[in-house]
Amino acid sequence: MSGFWALCILLAAPLDDGSAPRPPVPDSLAIPESLTRLLGAQPEFRAQHLGYLRSLAGRPDLAESETGWWEASRAPALRAVAARFDEALAGNATAQLRFDAFYRAMSEAPALRKAVEHVIRTEMDQARHRPELAPALQYLRANPDIALRFLKDPRGLRPLPEALTPAYDTFVRERDWTRALFEAYDALAQSPGVHQAIFPWWRALAELVDGGGGAQSNLDARLYRQPSQYWLWHLRNLNLVENEQAAPWIRYWQRLIQRDGELAREYGPFITRLLENPEQLRQHLADLVDSAPDDVTGPWPPPGDPPELPPLKVDDPIGEIRRRVERPRIERPERPSVERPARPQGPNRPKRPTPPQRPGLDRD
Repeated sequence: MSGFWALCILLAAPLDDGSAPRPPVPDSLAIPESLTRLLGAQPEFRAQHLGYLRSLAGRPDLAESETGWWEASRAPALRAVAARFDEALAGNATAQLRFDAFYRAMSEAPALRKAVEHVIRTEMDQARHRPELAPALQYLRANPDIALRFLKDPRGLRPLPEALTPAYDTFVRERDWTRALFEAYDALAQSPGVHQAIFPWWRALAELVDGGGGAQSNLDARLYRQPSQYWLWHLRNLNLVENEQAAPWIRYWQRLIQRDGELAREYGPFITRLLENPEQLRQHLADLVDSAPDDVTGPWPPPGDPPELPPLKVDDPIGEIRRRVERPRIERPERPSVERPARPQGPNRPKRPTPPQRPGLDRD
């Protein structure tokens, strides 16, 4: 992303203490009213906003993946399902640990990452065009032993698990793809660390979706239909896990933002514009420091874990729209009553004349 190295040099220098005039900012940047309102009502959140920006400024790779994901999640449908997934993860400590272990293992072992991504790419070859495959693929990931038997010969697995039944014909018909997926699973199953970090998360993901998270929190299934969005999300998680101390606080700040629908829409584009102009970012950071109490401008992330947040209730945006938009009622004009003219009576038929009586003959 252009400007990042200049940004890092600028951020390495100390912020102004007010003794020297600040250089003029080329273009004024409007701060979203939703952010101003949040920081005004909750001044302690200023530390999260400030710390998040400084963290991005010092880590170009993280900044690039964060802004890429913010941009993608501007779409309401994707933002909603991502919020559901994130909140379901936040409410399940075991799932969160396995999720982090999954990405940490790939971050530390490039060969393992390559094997996992090969499985995902192979799945996407069909799944991006066939959304009905998502439950079957999720079942196979959560049950790798069954996956290897089924993918080697779908007809040989009996009884057939219920999750595989709707997609069975596709696996039988698309033999080249099924064989390629078997080979990808077989290679992954032989990779060191897969049973400690990869398969446990895939099992936890299935439980998360089938349990409290619900099908609407199945972010994988949603992202499989848009591979470019999946890889943005995937890269973001890899970069987050490499910043182990900051990651929980970045997620905490994101969850705070999710609780304000207007801010959730506006924050990503605002951050993106800031990072594209290092001088504007520096000016914004200086303004935050000037207007913040001394106790919120210290090092970030703070020691310890972030506070717990109450669960977020995320409505289905499509359902919400359907509830709000009523089918328009068309007032149809009453059909005018047409008085039909009486059927004309036909002319009276002339009566047949009575024949004259023949005069009788008088006989003497």
